[in-house]
Amino acid sequence: MSTYRTIIPATLLAFCLHSHASALHSDNGQAFQGVWKNQRGSTLELGNVNTISPAGQNIIEGVFHAAVTVTPECVDYPLPVLATYNGNAIAMMVNFQPCGSPSVVSISGYLTKDGQLETHWVARKK
Repeated sequence: MSTYRTIIPATLLAFCLHSHASALHSDNGQAFQGVWKNQRGSTLELGNVNTISPAGQNIIEGVFHAAVTVTPECVDYPLPVLATYNGNAIAMMVNFQPCGSPSVVSISGYLTKDGQLETHWVARKK
């Protein structure tokens, strides 16, 4: 069974994650891997670290499941996540178009000293 990690609220739309990982610095992306859960019940699963991407950046792929959304079809819909990381910092993108929403979300964040992921979300729609 998956153990959820918690995301910490920050500003704008926040995804607060708690981590059981002990690593603060993530040179290989493994500290970001796992299933994260926010205060609204949405989950973010990060895995499939690809350290040799076509762009030469550290890439992590994942899936986002929204628990709360304006578009009912998007609730619990598996939305692909594409992320890149640098040390303990991460940037992610989620496109809600596959479930019928005009929204795109960009997320930036970092691993805290106590193993949580603090993020800032910006959501845009047509």
